[in-house]
Parts: sequence; C-alpha cells; structure tokens
Amino acid sequence: MNKKTIATKSWQYVNTNINSKIRGSLKNLVIWFLSMNKVNKTTGWISFPYYHHVFDDEIRGFKRQLEYFHQLGDFISLDEAVLLMLSDQPLDARYFCLTFDDGFKNCYTNAMPLLIEKQINAAFFLPTKYIGAKIEEDQSLYDDFFAKSKSIVEFMNWDDVKSMNNSGMTIGSHTVNHTNLATVNEAQVLKELKDSKFIIEEKTGKECKHFCCPWGKPLINFIPGRDPQTAAYMGYKSFLTTERGRNYSGLTPFFIQRDHVIATWGNSHLKYHFL
Repeated sequence: MNKKTIATKSWQYVNTNINSKIRGSLKNLVIWFLSMNKVNKTTGWISFPYYHHVFDDEIRGFKRQLEYFHQLGDFISLDEAVLLMLSDQPLDARYFCLTFDDGFKNCYTNAMPLLIEKQINAAFFLPTKYIGAKIEEDQSLYDDFFAKSKSIVEFMNWDDVKSMNNSGMTIGSHTVNHTNLATVNEAQVLKELKDSKFIIEEKTGKECKHFCCPWGKPLINFIPGRDPQTAAYMGYKSFLTTERGRNYSGLTPFFIQRDHVIATWGNSHLKYHFL
C-alpha cells in the first residue's frame, strides 16, 4: 500500500511508457480514420456507455462527451431502459443510459455535478465491501482491490451514495467483494447478490433493482445459464455485462450489453463506437 500512489489524474492510473504512448497514438489515428468514413442513420436502439472513473484531468473531456452523446440521442435512466427493452414496440429513437462501475470517489466529486447540471440519471454499481473504506485505515481492502495496479483510487463513502441516490441517481449492486462469479459456486453467487442488495437497501432506504457483473464477460466472469437467472430470482430487474453492443426492444434486460468509455476519448472514438 505505501508503495502505491493515490491516483487523481488519468496519467497516474495508466501505463505511461513511450511504447504505450506510441501504440495509443496509432490506435487513435486508426479510429479517427474509421470514424470519418462511418455513416449510420439507424434509429431504434439503446446504448450503455460505462465508465470506471472521471479523474480531475478528465472532467472537461467528460463534459464534452455528455454533450456529444446528447447530439446523437436522448439520455434515459436504467429503469426506463429496462421498460423499453421489455416492450414489444420497436424503438423509434436513439437512447443512452450512462453507468459507472466500482464506486470510485471521483465519480461522485467529478461526474455527479455535471450529471445533475445536465439532468442525466446515471446508474452507479457498488462493490459494497469497499464503500466507505478509508485509504489511511483500510490498507488490506485497498491492497486487495488494487493488487495488480501501481496506483489506487479512493472509494466513495455511504454519505456520498445517499447523496447521489437522493439526487436521482440509480444505485445498483456490483457484488459485495467485486467477485468473479464464474469462479464461485451457485450458493456463493446467491450470497453475493443477496447480501449486496440488502446492504444497499439498508444504507439508502431505497430498493436496489439492478445488478452489474464485475468484469462482465460471459463464461469468463459469469455463467450465462446460471447467474442472470440468479439475479432475477433475487428480485433484480436487470443484469449488466461488458459485452459491447446495442440493446433493442424485445431483448432480455438480463444480458444488457455495454460499451466501455474513457473520459479522455475524443469525439471520433465516440462516433466509432456509438454511431
């Protein structure tokens, strides 16, 4: 723990060696070229951009991204997205539902004010064991979560969560322990989903309706024939993954596809992934 830095800026949280920068620049150039030739006039879908962090040096980029998304479609809440997916009526517009994983403090301090300003209801998924953990007091928890990282990011506390919830944001479960569900048995999956739901409801005083799978890849991080059904059994209304793709009416909300976004990405990245 004492050898790790506290990340408040994006460059503290990523590999910044020269080769990585060169690869990143080449990738950005390719994406820019592809996006310039991409034309998609289709309507009738729901996209779920998801973030892990909005660091101090990413606030301006995040604001720009929100404005760009708004040019492409309308923002809706997760509850609204689920209702549209359950409908048998084809969608006639483009919708975006923003989600945030892991419960990092900077999503509360840096993303929340912009979401409130622009009247966007986003969903925040919390690994409940880590919420309220203090960097200076809960060394083992931070070491556990950031074991493979050279830096750490502060978690929200429950006052932050209640403030978000009272401001209209959706609070969902990300398990208790940020567990890879594919590596545990059915009883352990049930416990993770049940306990995290109970904790969130006890802390916020509101129903926890939605579940997002940590890491979120089918067969690698969850078992498709088991875990979404367990979430439904526990009373959740949705099961979110990290499989890229759009969502449509008539599809199950227990396999929601999402697209990862970094708040420093330019509009060409967004056009490539979302248009």
